[in-house]
Amino acid sequence: GEVGDVRDDVERGGGRAPPGSAQEILVDTASKLKVPVHLTRKERAVGVSPVTPTVYEVLEELALTVQVELEGESSLPFCAFNGGADCFVDVGNKGLGMEALLSFIGCKSHSVLHFGDRFTDTGNDAITKRRFSTIWVANPRETRWFIKRLIQDLEQGNAPDDQDTITFQ
Repeated sequence: GEVGDVRDDVERGGGRAPPGSAQEILVDTASKLKVPVHLTRKERAVGVSPVTPTVYEVLEELALTVQVELEGESSLPFCAFNGGADCFVDVGNKGLGMEALLSFIGCKSHSVLHFGDRFTDTGNDAITKRRFSTIWVANPRETRWFIKRLIQDLEQGNAPDDQDTITFQ
């Protein structure tokens, strides 16, 4: 449903959002901006998608508002991000996920190359750029291109040791 419908649905039986929750902040902010949205709840995330296409800045405002209002209020790590067509708040973030993966496979962060497309303050890749080497890509096609280049370099014997870096020529 749209913003007004979401509030009614949540209060009727979908479980009222706790005051100050990410869901309440998203719905209230969308209402203040007069942007009808669909609400999506996942096991560890909540998000809104505008009913009709909107400008990028609306999604930025939604993500920034959640970031500001939840900062210091939640003991859980979270990521409020502008997905380009929606705005979501996830429990955790890619940085924590990467650290857990590295711990599991026994790899160090200096050996990681992270590909991402959302490195702005409201992007879900923002935290990774502070922890890992990164390549900013626009789409999956560009990611494939970089991976093919990396594989070519490795096959040609240009593999770095722990002190080197790969440079493209």
